[in-house]
Amino acid sequence: MNMLLRLLLLMAVVLAAPASAAEVLRRVPPTLDPAKGYVLVEIRNHDAGRLQGSIVLARYDPAGEDVRGGTRSPGSALPRGDDVRIAIASRALERTRESRLYLVALEPDIWVIEGAGGTAFSLGSRTFTIAAGEVVDLGVLSPATDWFEGESAPRLTVGRVATLALLGPFARTPEQRPAMLDMRERGATDFAVPAQLRAAIIPVRLQPGARFGNYLGGLVNRIDGRRGRPDAAPPPVPTPPEQSEPPAPVSPPPADDPS
Repeated sequence: MNMLLRLLLLMAVVLAAPASAAEVLRRVPPTLDPAKGYVLVEIRNHDAGRLQGSIVLARYDPAGEDVRGGTRSPGSALPRGDDVRIAIASRALERTRESRLYLVALEPDIWVIEGAGGTAFSLGSRTFTIAAGEVVDLGVLSPATDWFEGESAPRLTVGRVATLALLGPFARTPEQRPAMLDMRERGATDFAVPAQLRAAIIPVRLQPGARFGNYLGGLVNRIDGRRGRPDAAPPPVPTPPEQSEPPAPVSPPPADDPS
């Protein structure tokens, strides 16, 4: 299943759900609803290419270790008409070719980053708690393919295009790789926080280690990808540059003998 088909499947799952208590807003409302929480997030293109990035947020039950109403947490199911998840993939406040800024109204609850790029982060993701009246900055998220070490995106050569055209669905395609998510705080070169939100916005407080079932129908992974595995090697510690030994102190000349 290629990336486009996985994204279409993800959208079908979200659109098939009942009317949502969460909403991606096209503009900052003149007055924020005090009963809602709000999340501001910038999502960059997948693999820093042309494909628009997207993420899915879901309401989470930490006691049952599952998305609310999931197979491991049936008692936490929401009332009929309340959607358990929301896909953030359209209705941006601002956009460029490489990135989009979104404002999302959410029900106060514990929310988990359920997936991105057609992949469910069922093996380990991050949650955040949002209270009524809060405006939380989720920062800048960059979906990326979680390649094996030494792998990269296959080159689309003239010969490859000819093979695809000749064999169509029988052409051999590379094995699909799951997505991961790079996360960082908003910086000076990113979209600025809208003026209406600057006085109220607070940084997100993320909690790691959330696990849950795969309800998105695609591949599964950890949010940090292969580098998040328990047996993953830690990043190398930078070695400080070698320093030459300081010169030996010079003794002052002896004082003249007055005798």
